[in-house]
Amino acid sequence: MSEINNKLDEILRYLVEFKTSTNTRLEHMDIRFEQIETRFEHMDKRFDQVDKRFEQVNKTFEQVDKRFDRIDTTLARIEKDQTEDVVALLKQMNHKMDVRDSEIQALNKRVFKVESEIERLSQQ
Repeated sequence: MSEINNKLDEILRYLVEFKTSTNTRLEHMDIRFEQIETRFEHMDKRFDQVDKRFEQVNKTFEQVDKRFDRIDTTLARIEKDQTEDVVALLKQMNHKMDVRDSEIQALNKRVFKVESEIERLSQQ
């Protein structure tokens, strides 16, 4: 019986050592898991910051797109108006040239009359 008791004591010591060892390992694992969890929390915070930055970048790009749309609209309007303005200026210039041509013709007639009169007077 003593032998059985010794064996049982030995098994009990082994189990106590195993339990202690296992508990120590589990405590180390708990610590590691807590560290991992802390790292994940930090990563989540970083991802949240990155998400916020992407949202800001998206808003900025949307504003830039709106500005480009306004610029395109303004440019199209200017190009259209510019053509109309050039046509209007050319018409106005043409009209002024017509007026000047008729004024020049009138002056030429007057000069011709004066020259003719001078010529006639000089021949007398």
